[in-house]
Amino acid sequence: MDKRRVLTDKFVQKVDEAIEALREITVENAEEQKVIDSRVAVLEWLKSGQAGKLVVGTPPEQK
Repeated sequence: MDKRRVLTDKFVQKVDEAIEALREITVENAEEQKVIDSRVAVLEWLKSGQAGKLVVGTPPEQK
């Protein structure tokens, strides 16, 4: 079993859950909606891997 792969899958699942929770929030103020939308965009960007290499479960000295 590749521990890094399993942990990365769990991380992506949690990010998806966070994105879903943010999308469920309803606000009346357009500025607040922009904040929510930007946070969703950042989470999606992190999940895409374009933010750099995503390493989960590795001690800092091995990154």
